Formats: sequence, structure tokens, C-alpha cells
Amino acid sequence: SAETEKKPGFFASWQGYSWGIWPLLILFVVMGMARRLDEPYLAILVEKVGGTANAIKYTGWICALAALGGLFSGILIGKLCDRYSPTKIALPATILAACTMVFQAYAVNVFMLGSARFFHFFAAGGLEPAFQTLLSRISPPEKRGTLFGIASSLRMFGILLAAILGGGVIFLAGINAVFLTSGVLFLLLIPIMLYAKKYA
Repeated sequence: SAETEKKPGFFASWQGYSWGIWPLLILFVVMGMARRLDEPYLAILVEKVGGTANAIKYTGWICALAALGGLFSGILIGKLCDRYSPTKIALPATILAACTMVFQAYAVNVFMLGSARFFHFFAAGGLEPAFQTLLSRISPPEKRGTLFGIASSLRMFGILLAAILGGGVIFLAGINAVFLTSGVLFLLLIPIMLYAKKYA
């Protein structure tokens, strides 16, 4: 009888991939952390900046502004990723996302906080399509769907890590430190992205 064909092991199944796949997959973890670290604590910062009386109203308006920024980002940056190198789009977007986290951390009023939140979501919203474009360029066509699925799972894992890290940061250093830590995570994306670019 014919011998049963052995299935490839875990490491064998990853043969044929570029080394750029690994830092790129790490990017999705760090991006998930950076984008969601501050989210559960926005209302606390709004209350600190704008007072308790109108905190619920202000939080709603700021969330609406953030969503609007993300909407514009998806339309504009998605098109730019088709025309230019994804790293040319992601690099300034990452820097802007990090800077706007600092502006949020040190906002002195709700107008400053809302404006920074709008531009933050505009910048950060462009990272995922840029990273996905980079991933599609590095990955073999026959395994592209698998890698997109893995990247999505790793982004969710980053969100899980963000919940743990955010709780620790706010306990040890306060609300402003959460937003600053998120900014640092965005800056951490830059060297990882530039390393992955070499394999694209």
C-alpha cells in the first residue's frame, strides 16, 4: 500500500517566506496595542480636561470627531497606498499619530483634545491599509489569504496586550502616561517597518 503522506511540520510550513514576514507580523501586534491602549480611558481624560458636568457630552462629540477622521483616512490614504510605496505613506502617518497622542496627553481643553483626536484617527487609520499592502508585496500569492488571517489575529492579540498594559500604566503613572505610552508604541512601529521594507 502507498505510504501515508506526511503533513509538513510547523517550521516546514513557513519555508519559502521572506524574512520580512516576521517583523511585518510583529507590526500588526504593536499596531493593535498602540491604537487601542488609550481607548478605554478617553472618558477619564475628557473629564479631567473638561470637567465632570459635561463629560458625557464631550466624550460623545470627541468620539464622533475621531470616527470622522478615520472615515477620511480610509478614503484618502487607501488611494495613496495604491499610488505610492506603503512605507512612504505609513512613515509620516506613524509620526503624526505619535505626535497627536502627545497633544492629547497634554490637552488643556476639550477643543484641543478633540482636534488632536481627529488628526490622530486620520493618521492611524492609514496604517492598517499601508501594512496590508506591504504584507501583500512580501507574501507569496498562494499564501496571501493565510497571512492576512494571521495578521488580523495578531492585531487582536495586540489589543489584548493593550488592555493589560493600559491597566498597569494608569495604575502606576496616571491617565496622561497611558496616552504617552501609546505615542511611544507608535514610534516603535517605525524601525520595525523600515526593517520589513528591505524585504519588499
